[in-house]
Amino acid sequence: MKTFFVLLAISCVLASAVLIKLTREGISIRSAPIIAPSPQGVGYSNIAKSLVNRLFPDFQMSSYIVIGRSAGLEMADSIVSDLKARYEDQFQKTVTILTDDGNISADAIAKCAQPCWILTAETNANELSESQKIPQILNSMENTNHFHITLIPFSNIPEPTQDCIDEKRLTLGCLIPLSIHEVSKKFKDRNATYFFVRKYKDRDYFLFLQTGPLNL
Repeated sequence: MKTFFVLLAISCVLASAVLIKLTREGISIRSAPIIAPSPQGVGYSNIAKSLVNRLFPDFQMSSYIVIGRSAGLEMADSIVSDLKARYEDQFQKTVTILTDDGNISADAIAKCAQPCWILTAETNANELSESQKIPQILNSMENTNHFHITLIPFSNIPEPTQDCIDEKRLTLGCLIPLSIHEVSKKFKDRNATYFFVRKYKDRDYFLFLQTGPLNL
């Protein structure tokens, strides 16, 4: 019995030491894997199907979805169109598309018939971006569930800097290379074109899309 209490005391001391260390140094928050690297399929057919199936229950519960994509990403329109069609077929709901011209207002968002998908630039679509206007508007609306999908094109496997490796709360500029590098060993087929999805914190999903040959 005496040995038990000695071991218990040692365990408590060690646990306290770990908590003190974490408090002083901070806890690193990394993105979580949602969809592992997978082939995009003909006409990107695998992407929308995988998103609708894996982003459960967010699609079912959210009245607003923010989708961010760069203007030069040619595959974005096809992916969003396919995603909308699959969503409407599976959940029997009609999606309203609201396109952000850079000056979207809280009033326009509030009046958008739900489920409402807001299409915006990738720099405005998530809570890691410098401009958090749309997420902040949605956060201020009562009884509103929302999440965000940011499309991230990539055509190489970057080497994360030490600053990114040491970062406790990720910026978008560090989340991208860290996420690609972490899954790079799963890009096994040189002839395949991959996609994968990571999640950061509660509402931000990042859809990574290979757009060219990788430096495997």
